[in-house]
Amino acid sequence: MSNQLEGNNNNNKIIKTTVVDATPKTVFNAIVDERQLQQWSPANQGAIFEQKVGGTVQFETFTYDTQKTYIIRGKVLELIPEKKISYTWKVDAQSKYPETILTWTLEKTAGNKTKVILAHYGLPKEEYKRDAIEGWTYFMERLANYCEQKP
Repeated sequence: MSNQLEGNNNNNKIIKTTVVDATPKTVFNAIVDERQLQQWSPANQGAIFEQKVGGTVQFETFTYDTQKTYIIRGKVLELIPEKKISYTWKVDAQSKYPETILTWTLEKTAGNKTKVILAHYGLPKEEYKRDAIEGWTYFMERLANYCEQKP
């Protein structure tokens, strides 16, 4: 898996890339299917993902270190089956954290594998970028492990 902070300090995005030993269909479904999301994303998470442009995206997670429940809300901006998913991302409990945009791009590669490119846009501070890199590194590994174990 690779990490990229693209551009210079004025660029407010991170890009993470990995190759998953699973088809684009398997990876796509793991990202948008509510039941599958709960298998690889945060522990104790509830997930809502309305699979349509304008649909609601919501993740609820309990963190053991802070003993708090966080709700992340968003709206689907783009949904192209087996190719691209884009939605807004806003953490309710962190009013200082801006609304950002997540875009997952899936590309079929040799051997029926999938190149997964996650871009997280709108991160205005280095602190947010570091947190995002750490978090998405963890969750992309979990996504890959989950998809690679699917029949």
